[in-house]
Amino acid sequence: QLCSQGFGFYFQSSGSKRAIIFSRLINKVDLPSDTPRVLSLTRTSDALGRIASMIDPLGTFTWNYTGTDPRPGSISHSGGFDTEFTYDPLASGGHLATLTSKLPGGATIAKHSYTRDTLGQIATWKREAPLANPGTTHQYQWTLAHDFSGQLTSVIEKDLSGGLRASHAFAYDAANNRTSAFSAQAGATAKAMTAAHNNMNQITTLGGGGKTRVAGSL
Repeated sequence: QLCSQGFGFYFQSSGSKRAIIFSRLINKVDLPSDTPRVLSLTRTSDALGRIASMIDPLGTFTWNYTGTDPRPGSISHSGGFDTEFTYDPLASGGHLATLTSKLPGGATIAKHSYTRDTLGQIATWKREAPLANPGTTHQYQWTLAHDFSGQLTSVIEKDLSGGLRASHAFAYDAANNRTSAFSAQAGATAKAMTAAHNNMNQITTLGGGGKTRVAGSL
């Protein structure tokens, strides 16, 4: 998938290609049908072998870099849309730190900010969407936790003022199969699911209920 909130496209497993664009009000418009078709795509590279540009039916996408850094600082679209990137210092892993999508003229559609733990896994993810009804579900911050195998164990979702909106928790067996999932939305009844697997990692039973999740001291 290669998509942003200004423009983009993705490929389906059937081999067809569908285009997604977003209007100024961030309404999604699904352009071609599911019928498999051949669409042209031309890509060029610079002297360092980095992608320099890509041309497809949506227009021309241009990759912009700083010096010899292999990571793009921004990707520009011929229609005036831009996606800008910043990164953590290379000493800290050089991971993606922010991704900002902008309209022609520079107004921000959405900004994603990331922090990471010592293993490079995403620890927080903040999404701001100034043009999409501030304070609604378009804006939030997630705090994520992982186990020693890198499996996601919890997600705490808050609004940008810090109010709790939802919490999710997950558990796994020794074969990395998910055995339980807990979800609680603010103001709604919490939901829980359990699962059992056979020695081929196939689900054999699904059920409700499960462990009660507790935070803090008792």
